[in-house]
Amino acid sequence: ADTANNIMTTSDGGRHWNIASFGGAYLWQCHSYGNGKFRLFKYDNGQMYTTLDNFKTIDITKPVFDSLNDPRHNILIGCTFGGGDTVLAFGEHLRDDTIRQFGGYELIMRSIDGGVHWVKPFIFFSGVFGVVRYTTSMDRDTVIAIGEEYNKFFLSTDRGATWNMDTLILDTNYNQRRSFGLSMTGDGHPLAILTSSPGQAGQAILVRGSWEKLNVIDKITYNTRIYPNPASETVTIVSVDVSRPIHIIDLLGREVMHGILSEQGKFTVDVSKILPGVYEVLLDDLGRRFAVGKVVVIAR
Repeated sequence: ADTANNIMTTSDGGRHWNIASFGGAYLWQCHSYGNGKFRLFKYDNGQMYTTLDNFKTIDITKPVFDSLNDPRHNILIGCTFGGGDTVLAFGEHLRDDTIRQFGGYELIMRSIDGGVHWVKPFIFFSGVFGVVRYTTSMDRDTVIAIGEEYNKFFLSTDRGATWNMDTLILDTNYNQRRSFGLSMTGDGHPLAILTSSPGQAGQAILVRGSWEKLNVIDKITYNTRIYPNPASETVTIVSVDVSRPIHIIDLLGREVMHGILSEQGKFTVDVSKILPGVYEVLLDDLGRRFAVGKVVVIAR
């Protein structure tokens, strides 16, 4: 725990516990490999503690970001262990202002030698407040990570060596804002605890995932974000499609605004001069015009 200095071990399923001869604060994750081998991960700077002799001796790595020359802008909040020496660390890459309450970007790192060396981090510059909070276990090739992104998750099919952002498609209008747990069933279905609230409060749901193949239009639709929503001043549309026309129409089908996605798939529009109401956002992809979402405009 945060300020606890004792590590306790059990060898009978938790009925009796013994205090180990080693202690340390902010050791948030631990893993038993059996035969006296344990590994512990330290919150924030990502130091790894390893013992091969049941805590008689301890090997301690350097903080993760010392070697990356970026000690101030990253916070590691957790670690997932594998059966061998491959581990994943995850958390948040802060924005340039280094003030945490303004949010950051999702961060995932990987080590194949128990935290001694780490690859350059995967940082998802999503543009929305994001932090990776959980990953599934490392005992299979497919690994999923999830955090505080709007209906998004991160997918690896090579045990965390490479990652891509994918879309979490829920069969309701529920907007995922934060996760409180993630796992994988034996037959490969992800399980997640999600909430629509950015904080600790709010009703949570338990979801079970299945894999779906989407056509091109579905991929664009489910990978398009519109925020803030509702809005009174400006609205930003971010899509996996790029350099395509965007149209905003009212409920009678009349176009009230239009523009073009940038080369990065982004378009920002001032909606303060149109009447409050519900508007549909259409994307024109090679002559095919289809809806990618709605925006609610409210009075200032």
